[in-house]
Amino acid sequence: RLHLYSMHELGLTQTLKTLENLGLEVTDELRIPLLLPDNRDCFLYRFEIHGSADQIALLEPGSERIVEALRSLDEERAADDELNNLILTVGLTWRQVEALRTLRNHFLQIRPHYNAETVNRVLLKNSSVARALFRCFDARFDPALIQDRADAMKVAEDEMRIALESVASLVEDEVLRALHNLVQCALRTNFYQV
Repeated sequence: RLHLYSMHELGLTQTLKTLENLGLEVTDELRIPLLLPDNRDCFLYRFEIHGSADQIALLEPGSERIVEALRSLDEERAADDELNNLILTVGLTWRQVEALRTLRNHFLQIRPHYNAETVNRVLLKNSSVARALFRCFDARFDPALIQDRADAMKVAEDEMRIALESVASLVEDEVLRALHNLVQCALRTNFYQV
């Protein structure tokens, strides 16, 4: 069960879609209105979710990331699409997924014969590559990096190379290598200014 508390009513259709984008299949839902001190309204939502044992096991250690992602989605600071599944499956934060989404959008400007859904599917199917892709980005640009940047970039590039070896489809390989090339060609970012 997943419990959500909200100071305003959540639209059921959008909430179910948001949870589905996070990789959580809702099988039952219950909304309970609550009255807080000072006559403030609050709503408790209880969702029964279904997933593989691996998905359910990821919920507890990833609960802080999921709560932060749900908050940013509710406040419309993050996009709500299937790429958010990476928050649960590979442990990225919502901001890190937004960085991948930005890379995807730049890629679509360069190669307009692809569409967002196709690139999303490629990233989700090859989630280890998606994680490695962000690690390359992070090693290249994180101003708070403690270790030597060249060493961090080499480790990230090695992880990316190994992750790319598992890609079976030529089209998927092309998409992922193009996204990697975008990271390698980038000169600067404002991602770390929060």
